[in-house]
Amino acid sequence: MKKAIEKGNIDGAKIYAQNAIRKKTEALNYLRLASRLDAVVSRLDTQAKMNMINSSMSQIVRALDKVISPAQKLPPSHPTLCMPVLAFLAVLMR
Repeated sequence: MKKAIEKGNIDGAKIYAQNAIRKKTEALNYLRLASRLDAVVSRLDTQAKMNMINSSMSQIVRALDKVISPAQKLPPSHPTLCMPVLAFLAVLMR
């Protein structure tokens, strides 16, 4: 641009300046778009994790139901009452 002005090519300098401004604006717009896409990816990742957690929780609830329902038929002082629960907890700890 400086050379164009020195040579008296004002129109060429204007075009160069307009192109530079347009490219800078374009770069900023791409940065905004990248930021928005990152936010969408983050939301989708969070949703996928929540779906996994919900699936795991439903499996845990079903397993606890299987463990607790037979145990409810036993008297509270029965020695084997806590054994299924301990086995279930051992599986969870893996």
